[in-house]
Amino acid sequence: MKVATAVRKLSKLFPHIHGIKDGAEWGKPGAIHLGDAAEGGTINDLPAAKYYDEFGLCKLGYEFGVHPDLVKALDECGFHAEWFDGGTLLGYEN
Repeated sequence: MKVATAVRKLSKLFPHIHGIKDGAEWGKPGAIHLGDAAEGGTINDLPAAKYYDEFGLCKLGYEFGVHPDLVKALDECGFHAEWFDGGTLLGYEN
């Protein structure tokens, strides 16, 4: 799936994650910048992603600090999440 299509789908699926956009705008062509997923975005009132597991999120099925619903949606789009740093989450093609 192309980045633009994936961005539209993810933005619609996760309205509480603001700023999902083409990674080219952030200097990462071919990637998805996952907006505030790491810094304030939520899914079902839980953090969309947290670099540090101070809340015990791994016990809730988080994968490397990423909410399982976001992991699944990214996978369905042909992408996976990777941390750029502790506050920036990107989606790269599988």
